[in-house]
Amino acid sequence: MSEQLVVPVSALVTRIKTTLQQNLRLNGVWIQGEVSNLTKHRSGHYYFSIKDAASELTCVMFRSYVQKLTFPLEEGMSVLASGEINVYEQRGSLQFYVRALKPDGVGELYLELERRKKKLEAEGVFAMNKRPKPRGIQKIGIITAKEGAALQDVRTTIARRWPMAELFLFPATVQGKQAPASILRALDQADDAGLDAILLVRGGGSFEDLFCFNDEAIARRLARMKTYTVTGVGHEVDTTLADYAADHRTATPTAAAQWITPDQNEVMQWFEQKRAQLIQSMNSRMDQAAAKLLQYQSNPYLADPLAWGQRKELELQAAFMKLKSAQTAFSAAQNSRLTALRLDLSRHDPRGRIQTESVRLKQLDEALQGGIREFARAQRDRLSRTASLLDAYSPLKVLARGYAMVTIDGQIMTSVSQAAADSLVDIRLQDGQVKASIIGQTAGAGKEKETDAVCGLDPKAESGSLHQEER
Repeated sequence: MSEQLVVPVSALVTRIKTTLQQNLRLNGVWIQGEVSNLTKHRSGHYYFSIKDAASELTCVMFRSYVQKLTFPLEEGMSVLASGEINVYEQRGSLQFYVRALKPDGVGELYLELERRKKKLEAEGVFAMNKRPKPRGIQKIGIITAKEGAALQDVRTTIARRWPMAELFLFPATVQGKQAPASILRALDQADDAGLDAILLVRGGGSFEDLFCFNDEAIARRLARMKTYTVTGVGHEVDTTLADYAADHRTATPTAAAQWITPDQNEVMQWFEQKRAQLIQSMNSRMDQAAAKLLQYQSNPYLADPLAWGQRKELELQAAFMKLKSAQTAFSAAQNSRLTALRLDLSRHDPRGRIQTESVRLKQLDEALQGGIREFARAQRDRLSRTASLLDAYSPLKVLARGYAMVTIDGQIMTSVSQAAADSLVDIRLQDGQVKASIIGQTAGAGKEKETDAVCGLDPKAESGSLHQEER
């Protein structure tokens, strides 16, 4: 029995990796497939698979290569991938390390379409003023393939809707590499033909078949057209750069023909409605005119203008006489009222009243002055009598007859009991005042009271400033 060779897993995986690197070189080879299980890692790496109907290949695209992509990679996108096959040793799995990616087939056309669209938008081609739809379109130019179904659809639709329109065909190639130049020539010819509108149409087809209508020169030419332009390329889902640049875009050639022409049945119906409205309006105006004529015929002026004028003249004369009488009566009433007002004003003339009141005021003033003098004289007499009476009752008159007035502590003495021995008293005489000291007294009912005193002249007495003592 021969010895068995035992090797670790890592050795086998390394051998496989080395064999792949030495024997499988993919220089210049692009792998075609559909992107699935796409994961955009926060590190910037992309992890995904490329598959077809039979197989699937695990792929890795590192951040340095991701940054070189010129389009956004999305799930389900058909791509062409370039890189190298290697083995991820930790898992022993086969991986395709992608270095470059590009869209496959139609994907490139979509990217080119977006690039052109952004470029034309930046130039302002799509933002140019769109011409409004002209009224009464009669001369219509058609740019399409001479033998195409689009031309027949347009002709049939216009013949049914508006057969009186004039159609002018400008044949052009609408598919392939020669299509853009052919369409540009047809646009130039149609724009110089003095038409009312131009239809640029083509039937349905693949994205590649319709791509000639995404030509930049066609879009720029449509934006500069002098004639109103309508596009009808492909189907509803198909939108080309020519549609963005034209004045109006429709979904199909038939829709373009419908847009550019009125429906004769609708026009006839519109005419019938207008005819009915016109008849109704004329009947209404005739009725109004008849009513006005009847009114005019029943007018008395129109029936007999002379009699009407004479009657109006009489009415005017009567009104004039009535006005004159009213004017005379009004004037007389106003004159009477004016006379009464003058008399009333004369009775209330302030000048006479002022004169009367002035005399009365002067009399009152003289009476007031006499009263004041009489009052002053009476007051003087009364004052003289009062002074004489006061003088008669004055204590000074009593003192002049030899009497004296004694006070002690400012109080008039009326009894000897008010003065104690050695107390001081004030004695008021006719010609002055003396001070005395009580040295004794005699008291008793019905007996004469004797009082001894030591007296001296008061310096403030009326008799002078001499001072003496009496004992």
